[in-house]
Amino acid sequence: MLPHDSALWMQDKLSRDSSSLLRVAGMKVTVPRLAVLELLRQRRQAMDVHQIYHALLETREISLSSLYVVLKQLAVMNVIDVHVGPKKTLYSLLGSINTAVMTCIGCGKTNTSDLELFSREVANHCETSGVVLKGFNVDMLVICSNCRKRQVHLIR
Repeated sequence: MLPHDSALWMQDKLSRDSSSLLRVAGMKVTVPRLAVLELLRQRRQAMDVHQIYHALLETREISLSSLYVVLKQLAVMNVIDVHVGPKKTLYSLLGSINTAVMTCIGCGKTNTSDLELFSREVANHCETSGVVLKGFNVDMLVICSNCRKRQVHLIR
């Protein structure tokens, strides 16, 4: 069994620093991987590749192609979550936060938030089901208010 598949590793990885997280996942510790993990840890929200790229450019030089390679490697080794929408792909640290990513199927606009009400409902459901909630990530496809207005206008 690979280390990144073990339940113990999944529960404990949030308390690890980024270099330990990479080692436990069986990955070599590199500056680009550490930079991406630290950024996602600091921002505590899902980000698209361009947001990550521009944030990393503020402190270090990295090419966009290198960033795509790093993100793919981290996703394959189950270190980050990938939220695939119709027009954008968002990345977040796996299990680090309760995230709900809403992506409009009309315009591709995304809204990422730590939804308190949603969190309470999920926690209540888990409690009544007799399980312990450790975190969640939800990808929702929605139609934003602007696209809804545009559709209503087009229908009339």
